[in-house]
Amino acid sequence: MYMAGAASRAAASAAGLDPTQSRQARAKRHQTLVKRKADEAAWATTGARSPVTEAQLHEEVLPRLSQVTVRQLQDATGLSSSGCSMIRSGKRTPHPRHWAALAELASSLPVS
Repeated sequence: MYMAGAASRAAASAAGLDPTQSRQARAKRHQTLVKRKADEAAWATTGARSPVTEAQLHEEVLPRLSQVTVRQLQDATGLSSSGCSMIRSGKRTPHPRHWAALAELASSLPVS
């Protein structure tokens, strides 16, 4: 079924009808990006620092997050499912403003 969806999207894109590139979809992505950047700037101006170091994040927190669902990561951070999926798989390091929430989530997991 996924292949049919991918083929359908490819055909729509070739015809210039890709729904992910509509004016509304681009506007929504832009609004989300603007909000995220504003959130990051607001966090930075508070002078807040994460209680978790980057080394702790990579050595202790992120490896444990492979046990959680993308939805749990979304609930902890407010990030998109694709962003959380990339964090969980190790393809993206989250912004430091999310490190404490992720550490708390990781610490709530049973030790395996």
